[in-house]
Order: sequence, then C-alpha cells, then structure tokens
Amino acid sequence: MTSNRGAPLTVNRLVAGLTADRSPIALYAVAAAIGSILALYLLGWDGIQGTSDFWAESHDDTTHPIVGLRYYMNEGWTWPPLSIEGFGYPSGTSVIFSDSIPVLAVGAKLFSGLLPVGFHYFGYWIALCFVLQAVSAVALLVTLGWRSHAVAVVGSGLALLQTALISRYGHPSLMGQFLIILTLVVGVRAIKSGEPAKRMWLLWGLPAVAFFVHLYLFIMVLVLAGSFVAELTVRGRIDRRRAFGWYLASLIGTVVAVVVADVGSSVREVGGFGLLSMNLLSPITRGVDATGGQYEGFIYLGLGMLMLTVLAIAESRVAALALIRKHWIPALATAAMALYALSTTVYMGHHLLLAVPSVPPIDWIGNRFRSTGRFAWPAVYMLIPAAIILTGRRFKTNVTISILVLALAVQAVDMWPDVENTRDRLHAADGQVLAADAWAELVGGYTLVSATPHQCLPRSEPAEWASLELQRITAQLNVPITTAAVARRAFDCGDPLSGPLVPGELRVFWHVGEEPIPSTSGGGVCVEFELGALCTLDASNLAGVSGMPTLLAGPGAGTLGDLINRDVIAD
Repeated sequence: MTSNRGAPLTVNRLVAGLTADRSPIALYAVAAAIGSILALYLLGWDGIQGTSDFWAESHDDTTHPIVGLRYYMNEGWTWPPLSIEGFGYPSGTSVIFSDSIPVLAVGAKLFSGLLPVGFHYFGYWIALCFVLQAVSAVALLVTLGWRSHAVAVVGSGLALLQTALISRYGHPSLMGQFLIILTLVVGVRAIKSGEPAKRMWLLWGLPAVAFFVHLYLFIMVLVLAGSFVAELTVRGRIDRRRAFGWYLASLIGTVVAVVVADVGSSVREVGGFGLLSMNLLSPITRGVDATGGQYEGFIYLGLGMLMLTVLAIAESRVAALALIRKHWIPALATAAMALYALSTTVYMGHHLLLAVPSVPPIDWIGNRFRSTGRFAWPAVYMLIPAAIILTGRRFKTNVTISILVLALAVQAVDMWPDVENTRDRLHAADGQVLAADAWAELVGGYTLVSATPHQCLPRSEPAEWASLELQRITAQLNVPITTAAVARRAFDCGDPLSGPLVPGELRVFWHVGEEPIPSTSGGGVCVEFELGALCTLDASNLAGVSGMPTLLAGPGAGTLGDLINRDVIAD
C-alpha cells in the first residue's frame, strides 16, 4: 500500500515556490517566455518573418503600412524626413499616416541596402508587442510589490488575453499598447521613488516614443504621463517649476515632432465623431456594435478578468475607494479618456442612452481623432493590476494565489476562441484579384500610375482589393501612384481622372458600382477589363505585356482578361 503522507508536503512546497519572492529579472524572463509562446502560436515563424500568405495577400489595414514602408525605403531622404512622395503622388503622405511605425521605418531606411527585397518588420513588431505587453504587466506588478512566479504568470496572461490587444493584429502599430502599461510603471515608480525628479525624463521620453509609433497611443501616453507629473506636484514631490518645465518640454517636443513627421497639415477634420466609439456594454459583452463602427471600442475584458474585478470590488470596496483617492489625478485622467471613448452619443447595446448637444471644442477634437473607442485602453490596463492588488489585500496569500490562478484559467478558456480566430486569420490567404506578374510587367513600363482614389471604392469589393494590390505592386517597383489607402487624405470622387494623359502615365479606372468609366481627354488609347479600364498615350507598352492581346484603337476595343484572377472574384 502506497503512503500519501508526502503529498501535502509536496503541495506546500509547490505553493511556497510559486508565491516566494523572486528577482525581477527572473519574472521578466517568465513573462517574455509567455509572450513569445503566444506570438509564435498566433503568427508562426513565417508570419513573424513577414513571409506568410497573410502578409502577401491580406486586404485589410495591414496593406498600407507595408506599402508606405516600401515607398519610404525606396525613396531618398527629404525634408521633412518622414514624408513619402510617391504614395498619394504628388502631395504624398507621411510614414505616420501610413501607419508604418516611424520609429522602425527610419532604421529600415538607413539599412535598406542590407535588407532583402520585400522586407518588412511588422511580423517581428507584433511578436515584440506580445513580449513587451507581458513584461510590462509584470514590471507594473513588481513595482507594486508583487514578485512571485504565480503573479507573473497571472499578470502576463491577463494582460495578453485582452480583446483590445488580440483583435488589433490587422493594425500593427496599434498593438504597441505596452507603452500604456510602461507609462503606468514609470509613473508609479516616480511616486514611490525617493528622487522622483530623476525619473522625469522617462515620463517625457515615453510620449516621444509613442508619437513615432501611433498618434493615438501618443495622446494616451501623454495624458497619463502628465497626470503623474501633476500628482507628483500636488504631493509636493517635485516643485512647480520642474513640473512647468516638463509640460513646456512636452509642448515643444510635440511641435517639433509634428514638423519632423510632416503631420501638421494632415491632422484635419475627417468627421465621423461618435461612429467609432465604445459601447457601454463593450467591457462585459463581445461584439456589441450599435453604429457600425464600435469595433474600435471592443474591450471585452474576459470572464476571468470580470470575475476578479467583481470579487475585488465586492470584498474591498473601501480599499478600492482609498486607492482611487490616493491616486485621484491618474484615475481622473483615465476616467476622462474612458468617457471620451463613449463619445457624445452613448449607446448601451443598441439603445441610444444619451445624446449630448454639440460642444464645439469636443467636436473639434473628436472629428480629428474620431476613433474614440480606443481611449478605453488605459482603463483596461489600470484595472488589471488594481484587481490583483485588491484581491491580495483582502485574502491570505494561498487563497489569493488560488483565486488568481482560477481567474487566469477562466480567462484562458473564455478568450481562447478569440485567440483561435486571430490565429486562423493570421494563417489565411485572401487570394489575389490581380494577376500580379502581369501587372508588375505592365506597371514597370511607366513612370506614373494614376488610379481611382481608393477612398472612393466600396469596401471589401473586388475593385477595392484590386486597388490595394496595385498599390503593393507600384510600391515594390517604386513607381509613384496618385492614390493611397491612408487616413486623412482628401480625394475627389467626382471626376478624379478627367485631365489629359501625360507621357509615361498609366491611368487605371476602377469600376465603382454601375457607374460608367469616366472619359479621358487629351488623346491616348483605353482598353476595358472586368474591373475597370486602362488608358495611356503609349499603346506599345500595353501591347508588349505577356499574355496581353494586341491593343486595338479606341476605348473598350480590347479585353484584358489575363490581368484578372476570376476565381478569386467569384469567391
């Protein structure tokens, strides 16, 4: 008969090992390992390297960052240094607005001669974001006094298994949400530090880095950093002169960054304030969208996180209120951003709960930064450590660890379908509407491609997909194109390509619904195909393309069937 007398001792040792204080480096290593495993599972090694079918054939927000990067790497240095001339020619755009992550784009441009053709870093970036998300979450818990392996695993897991992060794979720059958590880390360490003034440069540096990742992250990080500076001032930890210096330096730095990044003229009113907001039910329910644009505010916390939050509030109401009062300025800043996330038209489910009358200053901001739902992210990342801390203050260590592990297990089970959906998408291939080799041969014979503005095309239709694919091809060949699938660009959808053709120009009309192809003045020849028409002054370039029928004179006289993959359109 086997004795079980040693079993309790083994369990006690296991619990003691999981709850014992460890060095921060060891905990960061655990977090990095968890983030790396999740990134590898989601992307696969070819996805991390940027060579998977997803990167080659997707037709979503991953296209314009790649196109913008390729144009930026192929073009020479100009002033402002982040401008791109050939993407949206002739006015061009900025690496900021192509969402190409300028902090990395500059390095890629500097070393472009050493990088393989077609290189991009977005797979590496997404993997890095998962790693830094986990490490930052653990760094915040370590700063708050939690240094066990169990808390490192739970903190990493809860920070990674968030809808706000997992659902953002299609917009790589916005996956840099670890910058929000790092700002919380630096702010809390400054408050706890005996010499907070020495950490002020980090509170200035993080917004500067965030600016060159994504403007929305910059605003969130800047507001949080400014709130910690204000708290340090109110507590008398830094003098007002130093605080004023921080705010002045932030203002000057922002102005300089705007000039360098070439974004000043593009931060124009784009409209849509209230459309891309957060639904009041979004934190507790998946996929609630009353406007058709509230996906920007999808922040479902997950069942495990909700369970932990309810328990923390129910058992530690007094401690929760005390925590808010103690750090009321960062809490107020986070609450203000969450309110902005709701916008001035507040929905609960599909019911309009509140419509605030127009307030010009808010409308001015909202119509320039209209994806307001994103501003709920700081609240999410402030809630995770708060729930863990409040639970730990209420219960004994062993009970706390049991609750936290259970919460993580429930979170993993609840969020795993979302993880699988993301993985499936990252391993899927949309197929290509255009016959890429034929189009590359065609475009290579011209010095300019003029095309129907991308913003004028119906979403998720073959013409829009073809437009994205054409932009990929022109970027790879470094041929300027007049359209650009980027935000904050005004294009004329009335009759955008009616001017005379110029030598070296290939004009591409995409069908928009049932509307006829616009006429082209100034001579030249045109030929129609299933998705539109091509026009040029030099018919020999068209005639010389492999598989292209001999071009007959006059619009509509020939067909370009060999340029289209009809099976993809049919799907």
